[in-house]
Amino acid sequence: MKILFLIFILMMFNLVTKAQEKYNPPQTKIIPYKDTVHGFQITDNYRWLEDKKNPEVEKWSHEQTDFSVDFIKKNYSDIPGLNDEIRAFIDRDYIGAPFFKADREFFYAKKKGEQQYKLYTRINGKEILIFDPLIYDKTGKTAISGFVLTRDGNRAAIGTQFKGDEINEYRIINTRNGRIEGSIIWSEDGSEESDLLKKCK
Repeated sequence: MKILFLIFILMMFNLVTKAQEKYNPPQTKIIPYKDTVHGFQITDNYRWLEDKKNPEVEKWSHEQTDFSVDFIKKNYSDIPGLNDEIRAFIDRDYIGAPFFKADREFFYAKKKGEQQYKLYTRINGKEILIFDPLIYDKTGKTAISGFVLTRDGNRAAIGTQFKGDEINEYRIINTRNGRIEGSIIWSEDGSEESDLLKKCK
């Protein structure tokens, strides 16, 4: 990922230095929203963009994307083989660093061709898959967003998000076999829980 980040930085630096005056994206509307936090007033001019269901936000997103793509196509030619090289770098086997709780070992892994990371444990030298988000979303757009273990490491609350929507669903799992023991789904406005610790059959 560091290589991809470096490529991105170099491309953006080149973009800025070569075309500072020409790059003029659509203007973003300012709608001041004021908050008072610990006695200090804070103004956020762009909070309106957080409402993904607002047609104006969707229109703004498309305009910004279309302008950026069009600008790049007009000002920069394709680099032969770069797309394939980046795809090959991303689509390969990954195994994360192990982490430990009590006498238990856990790690994330994503194999070539898989869209999301899965959670594994290792018991007596044997790797055991204990959570796969693809089971709950066949589209592959749901990812692990959080993982909290009990003190003995035998149970955990594991969170997932759909397309990064920041609406978390937590499942309580047995970390020795991956069995789901309950779930918590927060409502969109965060005011209450639904399906609180609903027991799975």
